[in-house]
Amino acid sequence: MLFLDTYLDWRDTFTMHSEWDGNTNTEYIDEFFPFMRTPSFLQKSAREINENPGFYQQLRQVVPYQGEKVLRNPLVTPEESNNYNFYSPVNEYLAKTYPFQCIRVLEDWTSSTPILAWNLGAGYRLDARCSLFMSQNYERAPHGYMNLNILFREKKYSHLPKIGASELVKFVKVLEQMPFAPRAVFYVPCGKDNWINYGDPLKELDIEYVHTTDQLSKLWQRKLGGVQTSKICPVTKDYIWVATRYNPKSRVELPDELIVPEIENVINSIKSN
Repeated sequence: MLFLDTYLDWRDTFTMHSEWDGNTNTEYIDEFFPFMRTPSFLQKSAREINENPGFYQQLRQVVPYQGEKVLRNPLVTPEESNNYNFYSPVNEYLAKTYPFQCIRVLEDWTSSTPILAWNLGAGYRLDARCSLFMSQNYERAPHGYMNLNILFREKKYSHLPKIGASELVKFVKVLEQMPFAPRAVFYVPCGKDNWINYGDPLKELDIEYVHTTDQLSKLWQRKLGGVQTSKICPVTKDYIWVATRYNPKSRVELPDELIVPEIENVINSIKSN
C-alpha cells in the first residue's frame, strides 16, 4: 500500500500542476474549443516525442488520463450569434441559420479531436469548416473550400427519424445562398469499416455507424452529386470528392497559392454544363 500511496501522490502532484493546452482561440466563438489539460512533463515538442516515442507512450500509461473524454462548450443559437466575433465569415453566415457547438473529444492527455458541430435536426451533427490543404494535414481557414468532415448522430438520438442525408442537402443549400460563398464543397466518405480498420478517435461520443464506406459513397453521390477527384486527402490518404450539386450564386476568389487544381477542374466542368 505504501508504494500505491506514493504513486498516487506523485500522479496527483503532476496533474495538479499541469497546464491548459489544445488548439483554441478564445477571441473567436467558432475557434473557442474546450481546453484540455496536459501535464507539464508531457508537453514536449513534436521533435522530442518523435525521437523517443516509446518513452512518452510509457509516461502516458503510467499516468493515464482519467478525466472527462467529451468536453462541450455551450450551444450557440442563431439568436445569440450576433453577440460574438467569428474567425470565419462562412461560419458567421451559417450561424444565422444553424445552432453550433465546439466540442473536444479526448483520447488521452495529449491527443484530442476538436469538432465544430452544426446542429442539423433530428439529433444529427455535422463537423464542417473551411480548410486549406497542407502536406500532412488540413489547416482550418476562414474561407476557401468547405470541408464536410463527418455527419454523425449519437446513439441516444437513434429513436429520431433517419434523415441525416436530407438534412445535409439542406445545409449545402443554405451555404449556396451566401454572397461570395466557398468555392466548393468537398468530403471524403468514411463509413463504419473505416472506423473499425483505422481506429475511432470519437468513440467516446458513442456514434451511430450505419453505412459502410461504399454505401456512404453511393448515398452522398446521389444526394450531393459527388464526383471523385484525383486529389488525396492528407489525413485518410483516400481520394476526396466534390459535391457538384453545390452551385452558389457567387464564389470567393482565392490567391493562386491556395487554389487546388483538382477541385477547380470540377468547378469548371459544372460551369460549362
